[in-house]
Amino acid sequence: MQLLDGTLEGEVNIAYKYIFSASDPDNNPVGYFVDWGDGSNSGWTMDYAPNVEVFLWHRWDEEGNYTIKVKARDSPGEESDWAYLEVTMPVNQQSYSFPLLQRFLERFPNMFPILRYLIGL
Repeated sequence: MQLLDGTLEGEVNIAYKYIFSASDPDNNPVGYFVDWGDGSNSGWTMDYAPNVEVFLWHRWDEEGNYTIKVKARDSPGEESDWAYLEVTMPVNQQSYSFPLLQRFLERFPNMFPILRYLIGL
């Protein structure tokens, strides 16, 4: 049995914690290989006692949907099937720039209250 749990939705450039755990019928130590779905992976971790929760952190640099895959391997080398977790790093809110309006208001700062009144803010 294998556990993969963690944040399902987040923002780019923020690290999130994921939890991994696996049992082993022979009670052998277990290591994990995590494919983060963005072209990077953890490599094989060190071996941990079976059923111990292991925490790994990851951040995504780009917006999108990613599939985290993890497999466990016991110390004699037997590997589990992949476990999957879908995560989404949504679009960050875009900011808009109006350089002409900004320069106008910098040059004529007293116009801002008038413009605000005219557009009803």
